[in-house]
Amino acid sequence: MLKVFFARAIENEDAQAGLLVVKILERRALLLGLDSPQKLDIVQVQAEKQPTQHDRLRAAIMNMRIGPSGGPNGDDTAPSDPGPVPSDDPKSSY
Repeated sequence: MLKVFFARAIENEDAQAGLLVVKILERRALLLGLDSPQKLDIVQVQAEKQPTQHDRLRAAIMNMRIGPSGGPNGDDTAPSDPGPVPSDDPKSSY
């Protein structure tokens, strides 16, 4: 079909045949995806800030020292004062 109308458009200088040839070529390009617009979505991805090794060690030590909730026994209460530590030395009681 394209060859017939292309020849008619060239030989007879037929504007209608030339228009039909252009429409056929446009349709073929559309079906083959040759003139589809290139659509690019630019997305900038930023990685979450990971804690440094120092921060992880510090958090682990603090977690062992005062517990995960901030208190020494895992609760938010202040540690009770057990008083002086008794000594095993008999001379220290004088």
